Amino acid sequence: MNLRNLKIGVRLGGGFAAMLLLMVFISGIGILRLDAVAESTSVMVEEAMVKERLANQWANLLGPSIVHSFGLAKATDPENEAYFKKNLGEGIASINPVQQQMDKLLTQPDERKLFQAVVDARKLVLEHLGSINKLKAAGDREGASKLADTQYQAALVVYKQAVHQIADAQRARIDVMAKEIQQHHRSGRLMLVILSGVAVLVGALLAWRLTVGIVNPMRGAVELAQKVASGDLSTQVRAGSHDEVGQLLTAL
Repeated sequence: MNLRNLKIGVRLGGGFAAMLLLMVFISGIGILRLDAVAESTSVMVEEAMVKERLANQWANLLGPSIVHSFGLAKATDPENEAYFKKNLGEGIASINPVQQQMDKLLTQPDERKLFQAVVDARKLVLEHLGSINKLKAAGDREGASKLADTQYQAALVVYKQAVHQIADAQRARIDVMAKEIQQHHRSGRLMLVILSGVAVLVGALLAWRLTVGIVNPMRGAVELAQKVASGDLSTQVRAGSHDEVGQLLTAL
């Protein structure tokens, strides 16, 4: 189809409409990319970072509790036992809400596996502590001390490491999300640059085609009108199109 046969208004409207559609498309791509970055950032801030901070809080609270727990296991004096027992109780009271909150937040299969490892390690610690208390109650302080130095101490180390593994896993997840955000940003920026370049080229091509298709025939019509006005009726008229300019030339 010859574009010159279309009305000038149709050509102008079509050109502007094409540019507007292209701009809408570019804007849509930009919005989708921004949404992807925003979603990744939201997940990182509202989920991974919260879990990582809670895991660190848990680990920080666990340190003194381990000291008091081991001190309670090794203590032989009733006054010392009361001191360590009191501090251990306060530590456990501080850890329990954090553990409960982590239990709600850790929903992924790999997260649940790490959390279960903490639960199992803590359970073993409490079992050993109960055994130590029974040995003490039975008067076997040597056996209680030996159990504290071997199995109980090893269980405390496993418990502490299990909590740190949750924090390490969340930090690793944050690093992955940060890289994804950077990737979304780089790819989105590159795509917008490419689409903007395409828009400039398409706009320039449309402007050139519209200008040539309208101005050149109008220039020919002006020259013909000037010749007719001067009395020269010998010029051959060839419209070449059916738009307004072609109709003008045909009328002349």
